[in-house]
Amino acid sequence: MNEMIELCVPNMVAANPNMSDEEAGKIMLEWFPTLKRWKN
Repeated sequence: MNEMIELCVPNMVAANPNMSDEEAGKIMLEWFPTLKRWKN
C-alpha cells in the first residue's frame, strides 16, 4: 500500500495545486484501507 501511495502522491498534488505531498499522503493513508482491494 505504501508503494501505491508513493506512486499516487505526485498525481494528486498535480491535480490539487494547493495540496502538499504530506497532505496527499495522509489522505490516501486514511482512505486506501477502506477500499475493497486493501481490506483483509
